Amino acid sequence: MGDLQPQPRVWRLILGFVTAPWPMAMLYAWWAASLDGRISVAKLALYFAGASGVAYLPILLLGLPMHFALRRRLRPRLVWMVLCGVIISVVAMLAVMFIVQHGAHLDLNLVSVKVSSPSAGGLTSDWITLLIGFIPIASLGAIGGLTFWLAAICGDGRLKPTARA
Repeated sequence: MGDLQPQPRVWRLILGFVTAPWPMAMLYAWWAASLDGRISVAKLALYFAGASGVAYLPILLLGLPMHFALRRRLRPRLVWMVLCGVIISVVAMLAVMFIVQHGAHLDLNLVSVKVSSPSAGGLTSDWITLLIGFIPIASLGAIGGLTFWLAAICGDGRLKPTARA
């Protein structure tokens, strides 16, 4: 197992988990509020609050367990935080796709994915379209991982790399 990895301060971890979904929620709020061509502060605030609330669920169900499982094994670096953000967002989107009723239509904002019934042979979709649909989801997860790293890890003097890093 080797040496235990240094850990960020608890208050910074809390700050990281609280702020990680904010950039994605802001992007969604801006997009959703601009659909009718008129953006107002009230609409932005409403969409931001809703998107933030929804985004905390994957953080609680996936992000916290991932953090506790990996915190002593991996040195907290930007690349790991971004990769964890991508994994959390993609797994959360796959869970949403799984939960959607068979035959339902799921709109990923950029592409549409049709989910067929299991009797028709399982999930049938154009895999290229599906992968293209996950690019924005993975990008938002990467932004969340970057935000977590900036809030929880960056600038913490106790986490400076060592010669054996």
